[in-house]
This record gives sequence, C-alpha cells and structure tokens, in this order.
Amino acid sequence: SLLLDFLFGEMALNMRAEEKALAPLLSERCLPEDMLDAVLDDTWKAHSLIALLLPDIGHGLACLSDGETPKRPLDFIFKSLEMIDAVQRHLDREDLLLLALAEFRLTTEDYVWLGHALARQHGLQYPVAADMRFGMPSDTPGMEINESWRRTAWRHKKAELFDKLH
Repeated sequence: SLLLDFLFGEMALNMRAEEKALAPLLSERCLPEDMLDAVLDDTWKAHSLIALLLPDIGHGLACLSDGETPKRPLDFIFKSLEMIDAVQRHLDREDLLLLALAEFRLTTEDYVWLGHALARQHGLQYPVAADMRFGMPSDTPGMEINESWRRTAWRHKKAELFDKLH
C-alpha cells in the first residue's frame, strides 16, 4: 500500500535525515536566539510519538490491504487519527521552524553536503560540483527538498511581514 510505503519508507527516511544530517548542521550554524534546542526537542518528541504508533498502524494497514479487519478496529482507528495528527503537526512544524532555520542559517556548502547525504539515503547519485540553491536543473535529486525549503522560508518571511503590518 502507498501509505505503508510512505510511513515505513519516506517518513522514516525523513526522520533519519533530520536526526543524522540536518540537526548536526543546524547545531553548528544556529545562534542562541534561534532556540534550536527547543525546536529539536519538539522534533524528537514528534519522532518518538510517530515511532511509538508506527507498529500498530503498520499492522492495521497490512490487515486492511490483505482484506482483513484489524484485531482491535476501534483502537486502530483512534491510533490512526493520532498518527495523522502527529505526522501533520510534525510536518507543519518542520516547515515553519526546522526548514526555515535551515534556509536562514545554512551555507551553500552545507546545502551541497546535505544534498549528497540525502541522495545517499535514497540511493541516488548527487551532482558533484553543483550548488543546490542556484542554477540547478529542477530534476536534480534533492532539488525538490531545497525548493520546499525556499518556499517555506518565503512563507515565514511573509508571515513576519504580515505580523508587522497588523
């Protein structure tokens, strides 16, 4: 099922990338006023909750994809709703906080290193002497991640401007 692939594939890769690649880079680059510790604490709590719910959700989804009813259907429904909330909250905070910090604090070299790290996780080859943020073809592996970061940073800047106006 696509949902199982997302939860056990892309979501797991996303969380591992945050823990092993993005967080260490941000730890080197962020300033105390960025409150990175609080952002990462919130991120790790979300990862823990998702990891806690994942086995039951995976089992229930596997039952459903085999045409069977999960053993405890109501429990599966409630845990599914909790998982949906946890993943959505995590991705929203990732966009608003973690990736916005990356846009403001990481260097071009950091983006290139991060591109290599993310490409390796996905089993892809990353361009060797390329700058991920400027002049890179849109089909370059990892480019969609940085495009998301740029859009997120722009949303963040717009929100700041909106707050100043009101």
